[in-house]
Amino acid sequence: MTTAEIFIIVLTAILAITGVLGVVIFNGQLSAMQRQNQDGRDAFIISNRAFVFLSRYELNPILREDGSVAKWEVNPIFENTGPTPTKNLVIKINSQLIPVAPPDNEFPVDQEGPLNHGSMIRPHATATIEGPVITVEQIDQIVAGRQRFYIWGWAEYRDVFANTKCHRIRFFNSMKVFGDYRRRPGPDGIPLRMPVIGVFNDPDDECSHQ
Repeated sequence: MTTAEIFIIVLTAILAITGVLGVVIFNGQLSAMQRQNQDGRDAFIISNRAFVFLSRYELNPILREDGSVAKWEVNPIFENTGPTPTKNLVIKINSQLIPVAPPDNEFPVDQEGPLNHGSMIRPHATATIEGPVITVEQIDQIVAGRQRFYIWGWAEYRDVFANTKCHRIRFFNSMKVFGDYRRRPGPDGIPLRMPVIGVFNDPDDECSHQ
């Protein structure tokens, strides 16, 4: 084999190795750029996604003709603190008046009944959902310690961004009485409170409803 032939073989090998190294470096740079782009997109979505939670309850008295209170509406109010609206919002509300307390480490199952299919909650806005109605006679039972009132459920929604997962929040509250619930609220405010039960009022990203 001549010197020229050896030189050509060596040069060919060097060029092949250089080409392979170039491909490896290019793929590495491409992967890094893709990861950087994905990380940037994820950070953008996290900071701009809708974020819904149960803000509070709207407790409205229903009056008799004589002005006394006959019933109370218990309406959950959901708030979206995110800068974008929700999409495909679904809410389930359950309530029950029972003589014993449920376990505080188990989330109750859904009762039969319709789901609330809301269109959306606007950015930095709230949505009031029609909830159960409880009579003053039923509240009498709560005050006497013979019954307990609970309301629970969940909300599921998606972001406006494509290819993002469904978000789910749960809530579980009881009713406590702190005043005269037979009269319309006065200077002391609403005589009813809705404290949290258990650890079920945090966001949960695993959606179960289809």
